Amino acid sequence: IYLMSRTLTGTSRRLALIQVGLKYVGILVLMPFFLLEFYGAMVGPKALVTLLDDDIASEVAWFYLLLQLVSALFSVQFGTFILRVAEYVSPDHPAESLSAPRYIYDQAVDEAESALDLLEKEQLRLVGRLPRFLDALRPNERDTRYHHHQVSVLHHASHQLAHECENFVLELQRRAQAGETLERLLNVQQRQDLITHLLDGMQDLAHHLHGMHEQVSSKFPDQLVEGLHVVLGIFHDTLESPTADEIEILLTISGDRSSLMERIRSGLMKREQSMNHDQQLRLFAATTASKSC
Repeated sequence: IYLMSRTLTGTSRRLALIQVGLKYVGILVLMPFFLLEFYGAMVGPKALVTLLDDDIASEVAWFYLLLQLVSALFSVQFGTFILRVAEYVSPDHPAESLSAPRYIYDQAVDEAESALDLLEKEQLRLVGRLPRFLDALRPNERDTRYHHHQVSVLHHASHQLAHECENFVLELQRRAQAGETLERLLNVQQRQDLITHLLDGMQDLAHHLHGMHEQVSSKFPDQLVEGLHVVLGIFHDTLESPTADEIEILLTISGDRSSLMERIRSGLMKREQSMNHDQQLRLFAATTASKSC
């Protein structure tokens, strides 16, 4: 079990380590009694299991049961300590905590309205992650060594959580819902589709913008990152506590800017004559991804 768990991380490895640890504890507790009995110093476990059954196979089975009972009793008395040691040896993987739902759970679907409230909280968590795709690209926080890994972990974990939300929506749809609840459910489903689209778009944008500040002499990549980071932050704050004024501001700053982006793109192409074909393609892809986000 220990050897097979070496490739695991987080909770999965902790479960294996706890099982291995409890087995070792059971052996350490029983071994002295077994050795004392073996050397004739006392009556011990072997005499106990022989008393229950004199068949060798049955004796092994009884001794195995005794080992499990000792391990179980130890886990009852020292369970908290064992868990802390396991958490220290195998802490949570970043993707594990990011992909785990915080609000929705299987039994919540029994009450549709409260289930939708929980689902909206989970969706808000996903929206709050959108600016994080740009964190490693911001001028004051740029770290080229870990950027791709961070974005990949964030995107994969967020997609897993989004998938959990989608399954939660499907389970709610399978149950008969009242008219108002059904309408709200459809709105939540459309929002979930949009959030999934935004997660994919942010990953693409982060990929295209990565390293562009070194290839373009203008400050456009940094300005684009900072501007979009602000917009996404306002987007999250507005969803968290929406008011009429905040919604109006969000609609204004996130409105269609296709013509503006085209002018920016054309101006950059003219100024950055030294850019090669691949760099121009990345610039085009970055502005396209930014526009879609």
